[in-house]
Amino acid sequence: MKEEKLHNEAEILQRLRKGEESALRELVDMYRPQMLMEAYYLLRDMAEAEDIVQEIFIRFWNLKEKVELKPSLQAYLIRATRNESIIKIKKDKTRDKKQHGYSYFVESSTHMKPFESAELAKELQNAIDHIPPAARKSFIKLYLEDKSQKTIAAEQNISLQVVKNNISKALKILREKLHAAK
Repeated sequence: MKEEKLHNEAEILQRLRKGEESALRELVDMYRPQMLMEAYYLLRDMAEAEDIVQEIFIRFWNLKEKVELKPSLQAYLIRATRNESIIKIKKDKTRDKKQHGYSYFVESSTHMKPFESAELAKELQNAIDHIPPAARKSFIKLYLEDKSQKTIAAEQNISLQVVKNNISKALKILREKLHAAK
């Protein structure tokens, strides 16, 4: 039974590589329900699960020439679903963490007198001005423009590690400058 399934998957993959959309429809019919269950189990949101599964099939179609049967298409698609769901969860947690930090900052800054707020803004801008240009650019895109580190790396045509190093450098300088201003 397993060998027959692998043979069927190999045939579908060959048809996919030839550009046959009917092969993709077969694959969707065979594995979409299982992929939806996997995504829903992790995300607990059917709309998000459906979006992830749809994105995986779109990406799969675009990369059909590169996909291999190791160990099977089913395993590949389920793993992709699991990975994308986990990435989505991590992104949501990061966004929620940033929003929580921002709301705390807004709440604490609204209780300041205008003079204190202006003084803090001046100190913060002074500290940001001491950050080297490349690190400052990454910092601004991450914290003020709310872009992901991956997006920043792509926009600036630099590696993700360079973005992380820039952010780390910027935060270190900000801590030093703002701590000294106390």
